[in-house]
Amino acid sequence: DGEIHYYKLAEMLDSEAVHLVVAEENGEILGCGYARIEDAEPFKKRSLHSYIGFLYLEAQHRGKGVMQVIMQHLKEWSVERGVLELVLEVYHDNHAAVRAYEKFGFEKKMILMRMSL
Repeated sequence: DGEIHYYKLAEMLDSEAVHLVVAEENGEILGCGYARIEDAEPFKKRSLHSYIGFLYLEAQHRGKGVMQVIMQHLKEWSVERGVLELVLEVYHDNHAAVRAYEKFGFEKKMILMRMSL
């Protein structure tokens, strides 16, 4: 109930630790995504990672390589800042997205399991 804001876009746009990419063609927004540099958990191999989020692509532009271009920009931005690991979350049954991320080089590492009571 009430107003919900999943992303704090104003804060993100002002942050040096966040890079937002918007793909557009002839003034039409095709898709978007961001990379946010975060501290990794202490037991991880690297101390920082870029969390990838806000990934969206208009349905009519899927399969054209647009998401790969967005992801490449986010990867390059991260590497330029010395961050050498990308992390993202995707629903296990979103098969098209999982395939796209695997095609880009992501690997499945863990499955979060839940039970509603």
